[in-house]
Amino acid sequence: MSSFIIKFKNTSDEEGTIIADAGFNYSDKLNAINEANIKISGSSETKRSLIEMGSKVYIYRNGTLEFKGLVDDLDFLEGGGISVHASGWEKWLALENGDYTNSPWKDTASATIFNDILGECSQPNGDAFSAGTVETGTNIDFRAEVTDSLWNAISNLKDKTQQDIGVDYINQKINILNHKGSSTSVATFNAGIQISNIRVSHSYPLGND
Repeated sequence: MSSFIIKFKNTSDEEGTIIADAGFNYSDKLNAINEANIKISGSSETKRSLIEMGSKVYIYRNGTLEFKGLVDDLDFLEGGGISVHASGWEKWLALENGDYTNSPWKDTASATIFNDILGECSQPNGDAFSAGTVETGTNIDFRAEVTDSLWNAISNLKDKTQQDIGVDYINQKINILNHKGSSTSVATFNAGIQISNIRVSHSYPLGND
């Protein structure tokens, strides 16, 4: 059985562990910004002070960081309950536009373009993502406009190269991979045996889930 630890760090850099006694979930989405939902039935004044708009959220499973996010929606409920929504830390790429000084790129290796774009990450100051593993794609003509966020720019480019965006919270890197995860089946999960309470979601485009 997995063990989970949820930590919050508020905008004053006060940090502490929160027990999500009413439930929590977090995602590892394919080519989309991750999110977490944390529900607390009640908390002390000390714990409540950690939970505010802009707080950082860290979720560890068996001691390994699996989610780092930014609190961007809060509901304070009757009786002291709190409902928290956090977007993955990669949301900062969607909040920052690049200069794209080398745009348009002409017959340029896509790995070079990805590195150029990710090299412009600067937000939040002192805690921004950087380029990690960028696998070889293809030579391509590509244009990014200053009205495009960094996230939209790399999303547009990865669609053209048919690659995947991988978020590495431990090293705070954005990886561009030929395929996220394993290319072959490494395990079989049976409903009601290895896993239970399964929810299957479908959305457009269907390849996103």
